[in-house]
Amino acid sequence: MPSHRRNLIVSSYTLTIRIWIIRIDCIMSGFAPINPKPFLQDLTGKDVVVRLKWGKTEYKGVLISVDSYMNLQLDSTVEYIDGENKGALGEIMIRCNNVLWVSAAGGDEEKMEE
Repeated sequence: MPSHRRNLIVSSYTLTIRIWIIRIDCIMSGFAPINPKPFLQDLTGKDVVVRLKWGKTEYKGVLISVDSYMNLQLDSTVEYIDGENKGALGEIMIRCNNVLWVSAAGGDEEKMEE
């Protein structure tokens, strides 16, 4: 392959990478990704809200532990479906692949209880 053609391919590849980086920067502006493992470790012993992927099910409780797969163990757990309190469950384990998001509890509990 001639060197000028190889340089053109490399230049095109570099330009494509730069365009993708710019697109990612534009998409992610205002969004700061957080490494989930340290985030979850920091939440251990605190009140959290866990939203499941399936339906509109949320659990609010104290995060007891997180394992290497990011399975969650909660205590003093209350179940909410479609924002309606369905009752206390106590200690539960949530498998990692069911979790949509985890958040520190604070301010959002009022929305769930209404």
